[in-house]
Amino acid sequence: MSKQGNEASLISSSTILILSGIILGAAFNQFIHEGVLPYLIAAGVSGILSYVVFSLAASRRALEILQDERKHVEERLDKHLFSLKHYEFALPPTEEADQSEFEEFVEFDESDKEESFNQLVASA
Repeated sequence: MSKQGNEASLISSSTILILSGIILGAAFNQFIHEGVLPYLIAAGVSGILSYVVFSLAASRRALEILQDERKHVEERLDKHLFSLKHYEFALPPTEEADQSEFEEFVEFDESDKEESFNQLVASA
């Protein structure tokens, strides 16, 4: 979905904004004939509106690309985790899970806590 060299746009959105500003500046200049004034104002305003529309479309397109990439990464991660599930791989429980299930994997005495704390203080 990215732009390739042969799909480059003829004029950029910032160029449209600059030219619209020049046209509006010329429209409000007092040296322009009054018969041309409404056309210059319409051209300048339509240029500014097209700049806004093009930039909004570009940001939406970029957001869609990011969402597609994220979905692709999530699918690959799901496939990877599914393949690990085949080997009896299990993730450790989260905070919402019952802590008693986790405590059977980790046995930690109060004396061990004090000893670890004392070693940490001594090393600092």
